[in-house]
Amino acid sequence: MNDSATGKALAKAECRKPAMEPGRHPQAAVAPEGRYVVAGRLGFDLETGSGHCFEEADGTKPLSLTAVTDTGIAYGTTATRTPVEADLTTSEPTALPANVHVPAVEVAGTALFSWTDRRDRPHLIAYARRG
Repeated sequence: MNDSATGKALAKAECRKPAMEPGRHPQAAVAPEGRYVVAGRLGFDLETGSGHCFEEADGTKPLSLTAVTDTGIAYGTTATRTPVEADLTTSEPTALPANVHVPAVEVAGTALFSWTDRRDRPHLIAYARRG
C-alpha cells in the first residue's frame, strides 16, 4: 500500500498468489480513524507499516475482508461464505457461526449492517459496539 502523494510504501504484505485478478480490484475499507485498511485478502496496519495476506500457505482459502474497526478487527467471509473476523494486530482469523452477519462498515463505534429481504427491499440497521 503506497501513499498516493509520494509513492512511498506505507505498509506491505506478500501473498502466494496475486491478490487480485487483472482488471478486478477488491473494494478497500478503511477504519474510521484511518489506521487499518482491508481489501480482499489483504489487511494493513498503517501505523506499524505491517500487512498480512489472509490465505493458506499454498495460496488457497483466501478470506474476503470487507470492513475493519478502529481496534483492528476486520470482518468478511471465506470462499464458502462462512463469516469470519480477523485481528489485524495478531494476524489471526476466526470463523464465526454461520448465522452471523458481518458489518458493512463501522463508524464511531457503530456497526452498520445491510441486507436485502425476500421482496428485494434494501435494509440498513445500526448497532452500537458492546463493551
